[in-house]
Amino acid sequence: MFNLAAFRGNREAATYRREISAEMSADQIADAQRAAREWLSVH
Repeated sequence: MFNLAAFRGNREAATYRREISAEMSADQIADAQRAAREWLSVH
């Protein structure tokens, strides 16, 4: 969710996304980015 909001220009979401991504593995980040791209292609 933060990724989608940050993509749409929400600065607070970008901050939260950065904080959360520091606690995620590279695979988790890739999965989240893939899910965000998929959501955007449908909506």
